[in-house]
Amino acid sequence: MKLMSNLKKKQICAAIICGLMFMGGHAEAAVDLYGAYNGDIENVNGAAITDPSDLMDSNIRSEKADFTVTGGEWKNIYGGYGATGYIQNNAVTISGGTVVNNNVYGGFVAGGTATQNTVTITGGTVNGNVIGGWTSTNTASGNNVIIAGGEVKGNVYGGYANTVPSTVSGNTITLGDMNNPDRYAQITRNVYPNAVYMTTFSMDGALFGGTVNVYNTGNTIGGYLSALGTQGSEDEPPILSTINFYINAADMDATGSKIMLNVANEASVGGNTTICAGVRNVGSVKAGDRITLLQAGTFEVKSNTNYKTMSSDGIMKVDLDFKLYKGDSEVPITTTEKLANGKIIAIAKNDGTADLGPDSAAKSPVETMAASVSLINAGADMMAGEAMTGAAQST
Repeated sequence: MKLMSNLKKKQICAAIICGLMFMGGHAEAAVDLYGAYNGDIENVNGAAITDPSDLMDSNIRSEKADFTVTGGEWKNIYGGYGATGYIQNNAVTISGGTVVNNNVYGGFVAGGTATQNTVTITGGTVNGNVIGGWTSTNTASGNNVIIAGGEVKGNVYGGYANTVPSTVSGNTITLGDMNNPDRYAQITRNVYPNAVYMTTFSMDGALFGGTVNVYNTGNTIGGYLSALGTQGSEDEPPILSTINFYINAADMDATGSKIMLNVANEASVGGNTTICAGVRNVGSVKAGDRITLLQAGTFEVKSNTNYKTMSSDGIMKVDLDFKLYKGDSEVPITTTEKLANGKIIAIAKNDGTADLGPDSAAKSPVETMAASVSLINAGADMMAGEAMTGAAQST
């Protein structure tokens, strides 16, 4: 077992606070940062390190990786990393002035299953891709990516597999922050909830299913958004794709000029896609108020695209009418074509006022998850000042 250098001991001891925070900061060239590293050991989780050979066996088998990186320059950041087995239940948050030169992974496994891993971006810059769960030859399922600040200059994948056949399913991407209307996503390239072996210009595998949740206005995607489903066949089950728009009542008005998600290049929906929208249980809405849910340079709408008003706790009883536009001209909602400067607008069909009864505090499952992550982030940010002071005193 290689012994830790004094410098590395100081970096790790000063940077990890209750397993939640890593400050970073390297005078030398950027290095990789791991929350968990397993070699060939299954079901592994741990605390943030920069050199896998520094791990003790007890760290390898600890509960899970759940940490926040608030600064420094890094090569890649991994919530959980493994050669085989299950890389699961790891979480990493990127905030502050962090710079990641390549990619951020919630879970990465060469020959196994990446599941239930989460990446949250609230600040900093990621020059490469953000991937909830990555596998080379097996399964990536149930992973989550939350983009609520900072800048991502590459692609965003909920789950990704590098070879065919592999299973990629049930992954989720959330844009924006339910607790802060000023937080939104800035993504330079493309967004894919589920992907199997993709290159920049072509897709040589599957690209269907998954969920995209959108909060707040001002979310931007510089490239493509794919939210396609499949109808299935005798041999294959159908694959459902869903986009959920959680509308802030204050963003709706008579003009509909505010845009929740703007895709610069092309957005593709259909095959078996459901577009859901609901007005969150805050403020009030008048009949006729509207908002632009999605706008795209080219909006490709395939058959079997469905539109639905949400009906759940935390959502006002406001029925929504969905309208499809090509430029400034309305087209039938059943249109199936590529629309230049296409957009979907949601219009309130009735007045709505926040329900202040006992159910008003209830949240959807998606909101509950986002709230938990936001709480962790807030606590980590609050401790940042104390940790930096401690790091300075230890040198």
